[in-house]
Amino acid sequence: MKVIKEQQEAIDAMRNRENVFIHSPAGCGKSWCIDQVDDPDTTVKTASTGIAAVNIGGITAHKAFSLPLGFPTDKDWTKLTPNVKEVFGNDSPVKRIVIDEAGMFPVYQLDVINLKLQKLRKNKKPFGGIQMVLSGDMGQLEPIVQRDEKSLITNKYKSHFLFDADCFKHIRVQELHEVVRQSDAYQVSLLQNIRKGINIRDTLEMIREVGTQYVNSEDTLHLCAYNADADIINRHWYSRVKGNERTYFGQGNEKLCAIDKTLKLKVGTRTIICANCPLGSYVNGDKGIVTQMDNDGVYVQKADGTIVYVTQFEWIEYGLHNNDGVLTRAAKSIYRQIPLRMGWAISVNKSQGQTLESAAIDVGKGMFSAGQAYTAMSRVKDLRKLSFVNPMTPKDVIVNKRVMEWLGSL
Repeated sequence: MKVIKEQQEAIDAMRNRENVFIHSPAGCGKSWCIDQVDDPDTTVKTASTGIAAVNIGGITAHKAFSLPLGFPTDKDWTKLTPNVKEVFGNDSPVKRIVIDEAGMFPVYQLDVINLKLQKLRKNKKPFGGIQMVLSGDMGQLEPIVQRDEKSLITNKYKSHFLFDADCFKHIRVQELHEVVRQSDAYQVSLLQNIRKGINIRDTLEMIREVGTQYVNSEDTLHLCAYNADADIINRHWYSRVKGNERTYFGQGNEKLCAIDKTLKLKVGTRTIICANCPLGSYVNGDKGIVTQMDNDGVYVQKADGTIVYVTQFEWIEYGLHNNDGVLTRAAKSIYRQIPLRMGWAISVNKSQGQTLESAAIDVGKGMFSAGQAYTAMSRVKDLRKLSFVNPMTPKDVIVNKRVMEWLGSL
């Protein structure tokens, strides 16, 4: 892969032990940059959500640092559990901490981590002297905060976004601008208008002109604002499939991924593959049709005509331990299942991180959170293969003003 200047600057910052937030639109290679300097003996990989943590072979930040589920009480700010002391204490080999999908990380959690690490390391430097590497896009899905938290947050912070944390001033922001997922410069500019809330009405019209006409057929993948709408579409088309049905039962902690514990498939089912093949024959996001099934796996004909054999996949949540100064990882929780979802519809939230060849966006009752419209549109590699079930209006493009202020200040 060709390394562009911005990516090299991010890599150099990490190698120089700077605290850095690698921030970019979707499809700019944030994760790839982090992988270039990954040292498993001294790096702890975490993420804001369980699925994101499993995808990078890490652990949720909540579990790694024993973070509170809501706004911290007085004790939560510096509460240290035995495992946190063991993994991050003074005799720990940890030198770098990664937080992936940091855009969904509530503002107060970053300050809690900072204070805990300073207390553990008896060091007043930011994060107790441990390097912090964040990765994400503030223009995509925003942090989820409960209604009763909002007043507590506004009393202490300017917003619920992590860049308003007290300790964020110690983190360098390294932006990546060159989008790899979409290769057409005009399409990239349209998506950036949606991301930043620029000229929304005209931009939506131009995206519709670039895109294709919606066709309500079994070949169409619907990208839905609401889970319930995706379920209705999947049930409708699945009921029409006449092939033989087989049920695959997942084993373990199903919260580690978005694959149902009871997975029913028929020959002829449209599917989305939700994991990467270790041998490279399929990737997360590939669409296909079930052609044959046996006890151990499913044969899927991909869109390019090739048939691949999709077998049981393991999603692993790791636990961390400090064994005499050596950082070790052990499987703490595992989920095993065939990595397939029905491929007629998927929710926008569950599509985050995937790259899709084509999709039809179904806003349903309307988009309901900041960044949701941009997240949906940016999943598709080529906007010429994007359609809309019902017209997306400027009201559906929700842009948080505080995020736009912050982006404008960079």
